Amino acid sequence: MADIVKQYTKFIFPFTFVPEALLPEQAKIQSKKNKPLPLFTPFAQGNESLREGLADLLSNSGCSAQIARCLQLNVDYRKYIHLPPHPEDTLEFHPRQADVAPQQVAITNIKLYLFESQVGFLELECAYSSTSIEMFSTLNYYIGEIKSKKNHFALQEKSWDAETKQATWTPHEFSVKELIDRILQQICFDRKDGELVPAEDPQQYVAFSYDREKPLVYSYLLLSDKPDNIGDLLFHLNKNYKETYLYDASCTKVDTLHPFENSYWTASLNGASNISYLTENETTNAFFKGQFYQKTKDVYYFLFLNVIHQRHAIARTMGEIGHLDKLGKDYAIMHEQLRRARTCEENAVNLKFRAFFKYPSTVIHVNEYYDLLQKTFAINDLYNNFTQEIKNLTTICNTYVERIKQRETKLKKRKAAWTEIFVSLFGTIVAEITLFNNSWTLIERFFGHPLEIWSVPFFILVVAVISPLFAVITNIKKQWDEIKVLSEALYLEENDGQVEDDKTRRKKVRAFMKEMRKNHKNRKPYLYF
Repeated sequence: MADIVKQYTKFIFPFTFVPEALLPEQAKIQSKKNKPLPLFTPFAQGNESLREGLADLLSNSGCSAQIARCLQLNVDYRKYIHLPPHPEDTLEFHPRQADVAPQQVAITNIKLYLFESQVGFLELECAYSSTSIEMFSTLNYYIGEIKSKKNHFALQEKSWDAETKQATWTPHEFSVKELIDRILQQICFDRKDGELVPAEDPQQYVAFSYDREKPLVYSYLLLSDKPDNIGDLLFHLNKNYKETYLYDASCTKVDTLHPFENSYWTASLNGASNISYLTENETTNAFFKGQFYQKTKDVYYFLFLNVIHQRHAIARTMGEIGHLDKLGKDYAIMHEQLRRARTCEENAVNLKFRAFFKYPSTVIHVNEYYDLLQKTFAINDLYNNFTQEIKNLTTICNTYVERIKQRETKLKKRKAAWTEIFVSLFGTIVAEITLFNNSWTLIERFFGHPLEIWSVPFFILVVAVISPLFAVITNIKKQWDEIKVLSEALYLEENDGQVEDDKTRRKKVRAFMKEMRKNHKNRKPYLYF
């Protein structure tokens, strides 16, 4: 039966964050010489053999092509979060299942990847003392099951009493979630009076999905011989299942890549894993124990990180679309909706330009591995659906904005027509009274005697005064017809174009316009009249 020769598992916890508050570079500890040391130190994720242009994506060079900050836990800080002082030291892991014995597990490293898209990944790298393949799958399952606090680590913490010169050992237990929360407490900050202080509530700045999802799992297994049940093993690693889950090849699809005779890649939405085994060729064995083992941590993991970032960055931007308010009739609200939709569209283009790439290597099987990941995580379909959704939303918002503009224009025209009617009536009445009075006085002075009613001059005066009224009445009728047309148009827009008979429609239009005037008087913000 095949045993494990070399192995590791990386548990990757996706999250979104507020860049101004998540500042691991600012977190410091005091060294033995009372000098401040950073809790996390920058590093560059390995990318040997990838094509030119990709090297800077996850580097620490600070160049314009860099899309993420890569940081790893300072070894001197391990004891502050209740980890053994050395990466190779083990803790005792207790699964929640009573019939599974506690196992020795080493947490060899903790890393942070903080992308410019405000998507981050916290990596917990573990190594197991057990050489059993079944126990490897079981530990992956239970450590990744972070919702249950019954899955926990335990260790004896050593403290030294200088006076008695004796060591005491204190038992300490913690879950993976408690470990992560302890780290966040150290690297999240509030700003008070212009200074950084530890955050009172780190959860408001960093959003993990503990309750809904398990972490992604990326693992490597090098076995002493080819296992008889390679299909079962690929299934359990692909789904991150323990051994009690049974595999049926006829109804379960497992995405795999078989680049070498003795090596398999498998990928799913749960992560990616490699299974390799030793052969009778010592040169081949030396390659898989050394160079290939390191490549799984560098090149292959580099591509895996970029693919899961692509997926989660798309999901985050789609979440921004979901936060947009519902469609309405307020111009200011809809104009803001349109602005935010266009911002999402710009972010999508920028994401594609900065973080998406094809053919990362001149090595064929590396490109095939990257294609497997992109297919498994449905990156192209997700991005195309995402951009189409943004395009549709932008079109809808723009249509609403234009309709609201047209509606406001009609309301302004209607108000202007009413104003012109009132001005015409008032102006005409004043002008006619003034004209009649002045003309009467002028005629009396001209003839030298009082003007007689029903005389020819009187009728001439009446005709001269009344004649302009016809033009005014014609203009008022024109404005009134325009008001009716605009009122009916506004009514039809409000009622989605429903058409009734003329008498019913006129009644409803009058009631509708009366309601609009009432709303305007009460200053309802969503109606402009």
